[in-house]
Amino acid sequence: MGGGLAGVVSRKVTNSAVKTATSHTDSSSNSHSSGGLGGLVAAASSGLGGHLYNSSVKSGGEFANNVIGSVATGNTPSLGSMSGEKAAQALQSYMGYAALEAGAENIPSFSNVQIGGGRITGTEVSEENPEGISFGMYHTAQYAAPQGAYSTVQAADGTSWYKQYAVDTVEKNPYMAPDGSIAYNETIVKKLPQPPHRKDRM
Repeated sequence: MGGGLAGVVSRKVTNSAVKTATSHTDSSSNSHSSGGLGGLVAAASSGLGGHLYNSSVKSGGEFANNVIGSVATGNTPSLGSMSGEKAAQALQSYMGYAALEAGAENIPSFSNVQIGGGRITGTEVSEENPEGISFGMYHTAQYAAPQGAYSTVQAADGTSWYKQYAVDTVEKNPYMAPDGSIAYNETIVKKLPQPPHRKDRM
């Protein structure tokens, strides 16, 4: 019984941590109306899972990175996705930056981050791109290699990701010329290349 109960608690703790990571509210404050031992286990593991995740993600801990990795590579309809400030903080942890010692240099910051379904997108500010640049990351086990320039980076949980930055792209905006013909204004903007193909859809 002890081992079985421990397994139940462990699963509930992990599931609660995933909910904490993917929700916009603090799931550790959720109430549980069921009584008895089951209710106590649910309430305790829910609070513990959220607390463990929030503590671990700040220091780039293994527990948080495993939770982030499960969401990042998991099925979005069943596990959900991460966005907003939580996702930006999660990416700092997942890429190993949160675990660096104070005073470490050349650490990028992230915003507009979306994590889930084998994809991570957002905006990165760094010494090379102080004004910010869009990026896309694609899990190598789930996506084919992208077209164009890319690098392969490794996350804290050991998974590999293709990474691309936005590139200069010509954008054409049509307008009516004085002679009645359609002409185009061309401007150069930075855009992410088209995402690569998912391997399960090829």
